[in-house]
Amino acid sequence: VQIKSHVEIGNNVCIDRAVIGFTLLSEYVKVDNLVHIAHGVKIGKNSLIIANSMIAGSVEIGENVWVSPSSSIIQKITIHDNAIIGLGAVVLKDVNPSTIMIGNPAKVLIKK
Repeated sequence: VQIKSHVEIGNNVCIDRAVIGFTLLSEYVKVDNLVHIAHGVKIGKNSLIIANSMIAGSVEIGENVWVSPSSSIIQKITIHDNAIIGLGAVVLKDVNPSTIMIGNPAKVLIKK
C-alpha cells in the first residue's frame, strides 16, 4: 500500500494490499470512517471517499472525485477526474469525467 503525503484516513478503514502491483492513495486524498478500499485500487489527488463506501478491487479513481456515503463501486471500474458518485450509488460501469452518477444501478444525472 502506498500512501502519499497529506492523506487523511478515518477510523475503522480497511485498505487491502495488492497481490500484483500496489494499492495507492495519492496526495491530499481524504478517506472518511468505515470505508473499505480493496486490493489494487488507485485513488487520484484531492479525491474524497466518504463514510461507509465500498470500493472493490482494481478500481481506478481519478483526481478531484467525490465518492458519497454508502456508495459501492464494482471491481475494475474507472472513475475519471472531477466525477461525483451520489449517495448510496451502485456503480457498475466506467464514469466519464465531470459526471454525476446516482442510483442503483448508478445512472448519469448530469454530464458537464
